[in-house]
Amino acid sequence: MHAGATLYHIAHEPEWDCLRSPGASYLPDSASAEGFIHCCYWDQLSSVAKRYFRDRTDVVVAEMDAGRLGASVRMERAPRTAESYPHVYGAIPVSAATGELELRWLSGGEPQIVRWPNADPSALELVRAEMENLELLTLLNLQLREDEGYQELMDRREVRRRMAAFITGHGGHQVYCLVAPDGPRDADRRIVGYATANTDRTPLCLRQLFVLRGMRGRGFGSRAVELLRTEFHGEPMEVEALSRNARAVSFWRQQGFDERYVGLRWPGTIRRSDAADGAAGVTMQVITGTTTDRSVHHANAFILDRLKSYNARHSEHLRRIHRLGAVREIVVMLTEADQWIGGVRGSVYWDWLDIRYFWIDERLRGQGHGSAMLAELERLAQEDGARRARLSTFSFQAKDFYLRRGYEIVGELTDFPPGESLYWMRKELA
Repeated sequence: MHAGATLYHIAHEPEWDCLRSPGASYLPDSASAEGFIHCCYWDQLSSVAKRYFRDRTDVVVAEMDAGRLGASVRMERAPRTAESYPHVYGAIPVSAATGELELRWLSGGEPQIVRWPNADPSALELVRAEMENLELLTLLNLQLREDEGYQELMDRREVRRRMAAFITGHGGHQVYCLVAPDGPRDADRRIVGYATANTDRTPLCLRQLFVLRGMRGRGFGSRAVELLRTEFHGEPMEVEALSRNARAVSFWRQQGFDERYVGLRWPGTIRRSDAADGAAGVTMQVITGTTTDRSVHHANAFILDRLKSYNARHSEHLRRIHRLGAVREIVVMLTEADQWIGGVRGSVYWDWLDIRYFWIDERLRGQGHGSAMLAELERLAQEDGARRARLSTFSFQAKDFYLRRGYEIVGELTDFPPGESLYWMRKELA
């Protein structure tokens, strides 16, 4: 049992944003589906982040005083684990929030929880970036690109390479860190944003200005512009903002920047559909290549992210599958002389066993090992609440094997691949 009364909750940043308004309260979609808000203690935070929010940059770690919640907090054991977590039954009022922390992902895949400094914008300092700041600046640039919705697809390695070139002055670029002097000792944790300027252009171009998401609207951006003007001795300065980013355009206007020209872009080889022609600004872009190509990989990640978001909004069951402990993974391995020679993997959710992969060394087939492994997987799934099982298999794989073990065919796609069939199968486990 934890003696402290400080709770932490990892929230989708746009949802948590409501708590920045006086008198507001926070009740995420997950609470409607499950009846409570998932929280944890500090020593649980890193493992929760790695398990359920890996590489997510659109979240905020909310810090709360349990004594101010005005709602029931219950310690409850997570499904199929030995660990208990605090669950908040009711909405979280703005008065209960004591801080916001940032979840950063280091290059090795480890999470870093960073407390945003409680800084005064007037104390902000402009400091030339060094190579020791490269990893953080890479992360912040990725977040900036995410905020802006850039069409250019760049992975972390490419962004890191570009930021390294900027820091070393390539192409006349200068990179500055926005530093809060009264922040934590760790130098990176005192950085609340950054800016890049191209001094080879006339007038010089302020290419990027980024302030940590949780510190916006507090005057840090305006103070950064003031410091940059001083740094460059009041020289004329241009900025570039995407026209669709109305918030950024409004900010630059407030800083005294006026539109001087309209930047237009031809997006490359675009195929337009009849429907696209009728919608202003809507085009259809065709991306081709193999699954390992960067452009295909990033396009796939974009589609999957938006699809999951849509599904979570419109289906209680799909919302639940992404929540803490909602999916149970079970793997049964076959070993010989301490070497793996076979395995079957399944996932349990929605009272179903979803069998994903099944393989056994060919020399051991027909000896009952596969049947025993499948039976064990089904037994463990039933212990976790599964009442039915599903799988898919090709005609050249194990259709007859599954039929002999009680599975029935519920669908067939013929000539996929050519000359073969894909089968969908199910079985009642109860």
